[in-house]
Amino acid sequence: MHFPKGAAARDSVSALVIMAVSAGGVYSTFEFPQRAAAWPLYMWGLLAAFSVLLLFNSLRQTVTEQLAQVDKAERNARIKRIAINVGLILGFVILVPILGFFTAAGIYLVIHMSYLGIRPYWLVALVTGGVLIAFYMMFEFFLGVLVPHGLIF
Repeated sequence: MHFPKGAAARDSVSALVIMAVSAGGVYSTFEFPQRAAAWPLYMWGLLAAFSVLLLFNSLRQTVTEQLAQVDKAERNARIKRIAINVGLILGFVILVPILGFFTAAGIYLVIHMSYLGIRPYWLVALVTGGVLIAFYMMFEFFLGVLVPHGLIF
């Protein structure tokens, strides 16, 4: 094993910092009653597990080695895809207070799945409807948590 350089070093340091924060979060859950501590404990544990995975991947193969194999056109295409995904997420966040969570989520899912290349539109409609029903059942019905409602729903 070698010490990573460049982006891989950044990933490994970030993973170590996140693991330390997760350890502090796990420790702080011991102050809560047992039932109240269950959910935060699971979330902190999940964050720690993913940071261990990030650390493992950053030590396994450096990002600079991966980027050396990628030509400039493919790198620019990746940057463009990331920028479009961030724009779609920002659009969703902006639309939630205006149109409501469920309407904005439906619009987001349809546009994002179409952009990602899911071409059978019956599948896009089926997945979007299923996700929205699952969100409604989970938040509104099961948990009783009100989500932002807007002009449409």
